[in-house]
Amino acid sequence: MCRIVLSLLVFVLTNFLSAEELSIDDAAIRESFLEQVLAVKESENTKGLNAAALRRELKKEKQGIPGLKLLPSHSRTLAGRALYETARRSTLIIGHLYLCDSCDEWHTNLAAGVALSKDGTVVTNYHVLQFERASIFAAMDHRQRVFPIREVLASDKQDDLAVIQLDTDSELDAAPLTADSSVGDSIGIVSHPDAHFFTFTTGEISRFSIDPGSRARRLEVTAPFARGSSGSGIFDFQGNLVGFASATNAIYYEEDNRERRNLQMVIYSGAPTSSLLKLISGN
Repeated sequence: MCRIVLSLLVFVLTNFLSAEELSIDDAAIRESFLEQVLAVKESENTKGLNAAALRRELKKEKQGIPGLKLLPSHSRTLAGRALYETARRSTLIIGHLYLCDSCDEWHTNLAAGVALSKDGTVVTNYHVLQFERASIFAAMDHRQRVFPIREVLASDKQDDLAVIQLDTDSELDAAPLTADSSVGDSIGIVSHPDAHFFTFTTGEISRFSIDPGSRARRLEVTAPFARGSSGSGIFDFQGNLVGFASATNAIYYEEDNRERRNLQMVIYSGAPTSSLLKLISGN
């Protein structure tokens, strides 16, 4: 009888602690990012690129990353909680600081990225790194460790992808990827909509399309995301990356020059991993 009671107590405490661990303090994370990146900015020893140098490297649109070793894809299907944990560990906050014109204080602008290798190779959206007012860019992982961006390894404006190298001696939790995905496949996204960090949404791949402007191939999904989610990974239920969230398009029944009425649908789209593999290989 004592053993049964003890087992039940352990079960309750374990689940309680798990629930506490998943209670995310958005304000604390944002403040931690701001304070740590300010410290990096003021340090004389940082090896990170300043914002102007990063934007110059981004615009070169280099192709091919020799020697990058990607993780092998996973084949075992994960339950929702396990998928969330897997995706959360490899999801980073990618952001910058800018000086406010109104209050002369430093502010943050935050998006997302995903680690591709344990030594700090990360993918995000091209447009995440384009901000002209940015003073410094950096990344933060789920442990709230902050890393400067050391190099832009490859980028493609049309596909809205950038691969960066972080300045780190620590190992990151990296994600595998696959280009083997189809319409109807179940997917999950861990993103930071409007600084609601590490938010998990699920859905399906709804279609692949060609962007009418850039002519880039796009992946469309039914899992919702919002501003602040750019660069977030789109994962299959084996924990493999299949794409990267980048844009939303709201469809209204009635639109004119002054007003949009009766929201009917939102299209959630991003770059498929096939575009990333092309960028990495240089082909």
